[in-house]
Amino acid sequence: MKNNLSKPVLSLQSKTFVVAVLIWFLLSAGAYANNISVTNVCLYNQNTSAGANNAANYTMVQFTISWENSWRNNISGTGYAIPYNWDAAWVFVKYRITVANGGDGLWKHAWLNNTGHTAPNGSTIDIGLLTPGAAFNATTNPGLGAFIYRSADGVGPNTFTNAQLRWNYGANSVADNALVDIQVFAIEMVYVPQGSFYVGDGTTNIVRGQFQAGTSNTYFQVTSESTPSILGGSADGNLRNNNTTGMTTADDFSTAVTQPLLTAFPKGYIAFYCMKYEISQQEYVDFLSTLTRTQQTNKMVTTAEHNFMSNVATSATPQSRNGIKLMLDPGDPASRVYGNDLNNNGTAGEVDDGQNIACNFLSWANVAAYLDWSGLRPMTELEFEKACRGTLTPVVDEYAWGNSTVYGTQYTFSGSTAGTSSEVMSNPGSGSNGNANYTSTVPSTNGPLRVGSFATSGSTKIISGSTYYGIMEMSGDLWERIVTVGHATGRTFTGAHGNGVLTTDGNADASNWPGTDATGTGVRGATCMSQTRGLRVSDRGYASYIRTSYTDGFQDWGGRGVRTAP
Repeated sequence: MKNNLSKPVLSLQSKTFVVAVLIWFLLSAGAYANNISVTNVCLYNQNTSAGANNAANYTMVQFTISWENSWRNNISGTGYAIPYNWDAAWVFVKYRITVANGGDGLWKHAWLNNTGHTAPNGSTIDIGLLTPGAAFNATTNPGLGAFIYRSADGVGPNTFTNAQLRWNYGANSVADNALVDIQVFAIEMVYVPQGSFYVGDGTTNIVRGQFQAGTSNTYFQVTSESTPSILGGSADGNLRNNNTTGMTTADDFSTAVTQPLLTAFPKGYIAFYCMKYEISQQEYVDFLSTLTRTQQTNKMVTTAEHNFMSNVATSATPQSRNGIKLMLDPGDPASRVYGNDLNNNGTAGEVDDGQNIACNFLSWANVAAYLDWSGLRPMTELEFEKACRGTLTPVVDEYAWGNSTVYGTQYTFSGSTAGTSSEVMSNPGSGSNGNANYTSTVPSTNGPLRVGSFATSGSTKIISGSTYYGIMEMSGDLWERIVTVGHATGRTFTGAHGNGVLTTDGNADASNWPGTDATGTGVRGATCMSQTRGLRVSDRGYASYIRTSYTDGFQDWGGRGVRTAP
């Protein structure tokens, strides 16, 4: 296995096309999320017109990006996309100056300009600032990444060649003649437009804290980022929770107790992007590969009951389809090298090593760190229901795909696709039977599936198991980690985005996020180990639940993030 030191170094002074061999290409042949890939990375057209080593100096980061199952706007006949909606790639850049080249060897987040980027033919580039809506500032409010998406209606695979992002390396205090390593990361996202939507569905079947309007058992409409402002009580304009009926951990508001919900708490009304898939195992490996040794120690499973996904090299068989393993330990203080080895033969990155399987065993602290590192943020539980249901009137007991019918036969893997980037089931549901990985359908391997495994170019929203907006696996597979309205700590969340920087221990440092003890968080959407009741969009049985007995995550705990739209 090659390590980071084998990567060519890019000179900021170079005006030629130099390809950077990225870590994940060495380990996994380019697979990242659901077959999104970044290739042909180089630095191009350095500009030092402001003067030597000036903070205004910049260069272009050039690359080619491609991914499958893309769309924009109203694609008739597929049942997959809707008007005024598209998918996008969230692209961000990390760099380092090695010790051998006079740097500290740490991977850092590249700050992008708000303008001056080059969008390839057929694409649009929108920059995501640290604080969307505020004025751009190269150091205090830089671009943390870019959304790249189709500029016109269409459906199918995307390939955008020679995209260019303007990196303000001077603002990052990088010298003009520095020799740097560059990595370009990409995460598939889905645009959720601004607009009113409903929470709750009016069910009387196995009620578990479902939202409702006032004292009625009807759904509640969110019409702005100012409403709801009061939780609990009996007033018609308040958002209630069926008096916490059926919840494993009760909210701190009820019919008798009200709590305020600040305007700054993201309600889901304004437009945002949501990760199309849950964090994949390759995405988590790529994240680990940029951390210090100390940070890595705190981002892996550390309990004695697990001898995989740990910081100790073992020959243990991966559990619950998690194939992340320590592959090489150069020794302190060097960072460790991790890889995907689902087939457990000691060689990482092979075709069936599970790179695109959703990453389980993630604690809240691990999910939050990943989101901070990538410039995203956690999702609130109101945003969760918006991302699932969209603007449609609720259907009683509906799942993420919009009806109350779910397939109920155990899945089997098709041929030899298990663990590969083309992993599919040989016996998926059809017609009105939505597909989801839960206790009745989970394969005998008893774990998560490849992200997007039910989606094809011709699958309907129901068959693919996707939401109104085309977001995958929001019912079943792994728990969706959300910021809850049911706890005071959760309600202090203001929607601040990650800044790409972690603490020395590897934890998120964003303002007003729930801390490493997970207070103020909960889970929605159910998992491969859940009954059908938990798969329902409006089910809040665990919306305020904090798992304290096993803080390092469990076999059906994963996560995904969102970002307020530019």
